[in-house]
Amino acid sequence: MKIIVPKRGAFIMVLALVGAALVGIGYAGIGKMDSDIPAETTAATVTEVKPENAALEKPQSEGSGKEQKKNDGFFIEYRLERERTRGQQVEWLREIINNPNAEADTRKKAQEKLYAITQNIGKEMEMENLIRAKGFKDAVVLLQDKGATVVVQSESLTTEQAAKIAELVSRNTGIPMNGIVIIPKP
Repeated sequence: MKIIVPKRGAFIMVLALVGAALVGIGYAGIGKMDSDIPAETTAATVTEVKPENAALEKPQSEGSGKEQKKNDGFFIEYRLERERTRGQQVEWLREIINNPNAEADTRKKAQEKLYAITQNIGKEMEMENLIRAKGFKDAVVLLQDKGATVVVQSESLTTEQAAKIAELVSRNTGIPMNGIVIIPKP
């Protein structure tokens, strides 16, 4: 049994679902932001900032193993959810691309979106590895069309640390530094 959906309606529905999924993932955890922090800093938006002369954070060696597993679980779950959402997006886009009834323009836009998703996947993994290489235990990066959300496993971030992370992401993605949100997550 084939279900025929108007081309334009299907495309709009897919874009709406993709957008909703990205917004949901992008704002996960942002509700925990400190309301005293301004909306923009010179480097990026951060939830908590230490004085600029504070020493770089050292890896945490204290704390219970149970708490550490919980913290690690957040980052694992975030990545899994991101991959599930991306898998759905890729599936929808492939359906549009492979639909012989879809308009050429609609299929072309779906191909472009699919290409952008695959590019973002690689960039996100690269950014996460580079942030870990900077001394942070873990990080999750979510790239959107005009911005990025970075969740870093850290109690808090100094302004210098936030600037370094934002500069790293900006340089490797082309996203302006004021379009990058950095969230410390213990």
